[in-house]
Amino acid sequence: MKTQARVVVDALDKIFVDPIRSGRPRPKDWQPGLAPVMALAAAGYLIGVVLVLGAPWLRSADRPVVIERAEVIGSASMTVLLWLVTLTLAVGLTAALHVHPLLKLISIIVFLLPLTPQLALGTGSLAVVASVGGTIIFFLIRRRGSFAGWEFPVIWILVSTGVMMPLISTGNFGYDIRTSTVLLILAFMNSLAVPALMMTGYAAAQVGISFSQWMGLRLSQLMPRYLSLVAISVLGLGNLGYAIWSTHQRRLGWELENWMGSVLLVALAAGIIAVLWSGLPDRGTSPRDPADPDALVDSWTSQAFGLASVTLAFMLLTSLGAVAGGLADVFLGSQPDWLANLSSSTTLVFLVRLGQAALALWWGWHRARRGDRVTPVVLGAYAAIMAISALSVLTAWAWFAWEIEPAGVLLLMIGALIWCTGRGDAGVHQALILALLVTLFRFREPLSEPGMIFGAVSASAVLLISLLWRVMTDGDLMAGDSKALPQSSRVLAFATMTLLAVLILAVTAQMRIETTAIDQSGMVGLGDMTLGGALFMAAGIASLVALWTYRRGDALTAGPVPRS
Repeated sequence: MKTQARVVVDALDKIFVDPIRSGRPRPKDWQPGLAPVMALAAAGYLIGVVLVLGAPWLRSADRPVVIERAEVIGSASMTVLLWLVTLTLAVGLTAALHVHPLLKLISIIVFLLPLTPQLALGTGSLAVVASVGGTIIFFLIRRRGSFAGWEFPVIWILVSTGVMMPLISTGNFGYDIRTSTVLLILAFMNSLAVPALMMTGYAAAQVGISFSQWMGLRLSQLMPRYLSLVAISVLGLGNLGYAIWSTHQRRLGWELENWMGSVLLVALAAGIIAVLWSGLPDRGTSPRDPADPDALVDSWTSQAFGLASVTLAFMLLTSLGAVAGGLADVFLGSQPDWLANLSSSTTLVFLVRLGQAALALWWGWHRARRGDRVTPVVLGAYAAIMAISALSVLTAWAWFAWEIEPAGVLLLMIGALIWCTGRGDAGVHQALILALLVTLFRFREPLSEPGMIFGAVSASAVLLISLLWRVMTDGDLMAGDSKALPQSSRVLAFATMTLLAVLILAVTAQMRIETTAIDQSGMVGLGDMTLGGALFMAAGIASLVALWTYRRGDALTAGPVPRS
């Protein structure tokens, strides 16, 4: 009994405590002047949490503001949301103040673009022009300096001028104009929260994969070999039986086309990983055996955040299209057809996804040439997912209708074939890891679909848990320092993404009527499918390679993961 209790305690420590212990933010390592700004950002995050969790009470106690019979937000809540908007924009602009010139230019456009709706508010447009112009001048003045604590208040004042002054100076429109203004501002800021929301969806997959891999190794150490074999058989046959039953019932995700797409995904991912591994240096100094589970997860988090940010390209292009369309309606009376179809252009989606796949391939090859045998595994799996997803946009072929659960069953079947064709008793723990991985990954769904277990709690409230997990465990993203991306910018950029995510969740929770204009729950699901799916495929293929290595009698050798 003590052994079982110890396993549970060790599992909780490994899966929940250890990631926080190693990945928590470390204020003592920050530059002077950052702590007060981050404290204010933390206060903004907590206020956003209150707006989400207290949404039912606030909606009933606050005076409602109605715009176009659809968007309804309380008057007091609107004031708080406006404050959060100015805080988020100010933190983001401060983060961009000392980065590489190209990143600086992109950031100025991105964070000042949300102020453009204020130009329509009559005399208040002068305040917007002064705010934008003052911010650009301040960027020019501080272009050669380093971060200083007083920069944030200056930028916050400039941003607040552009957001608040037009509302104060505008005449009476017969309704509270703040609501329509904030919704227009958030329509632009919405896309900026994509990386944080996608990483929120990835959190469920990360925890599930880490848990299954660690438990497989721990149980194989504690249980006799015959019990491990029994567990492997039960899990394997259970998954196979579930797959057969689901296919027979033609359940969603288990139809014939899903199996064909999953076969293609597994084959493409394995082929890409093999190509990337071929770029490793001399075999004698850089073994090609897969790394331990911790190394896979640790190497992927920072890469995943960067690749999720590439999604901004599509989101920002559609936002720019919305701005151009609005201006065309005002000045031309209507907008051209090509502009109206920009946000739904399949060609644009195809190019963005193909670009993500190409970027992952390039970076995976670069890491492999430096002797990294870990990162290319996940990047290769991600490239396969994005390549197939890109092709599925342009064609209706059933071959591209992949699903992650049938792909997992295929990995189990390949594992069984490797086991049966191997020799000796080695590889039991790898087989158990693979069986647990495929079994437990299915139960990440309660986090990505909260209503399954939290019937009385809103989806936004449960998403806050995943967002908080990212805040507590992704401190490594704030580490490091370089001329192109100094530490202060890394810290403030992380705070900006977190504030954006909680701001979107807060607005969604405060809306009294459902609207798709600012609801990004789909981005959370996209993060689970692409980023979480890539980690799952990488962990499964790594387990297969390790199982193959053990079953043929070769010894695994471990090596450190090179730093980026």
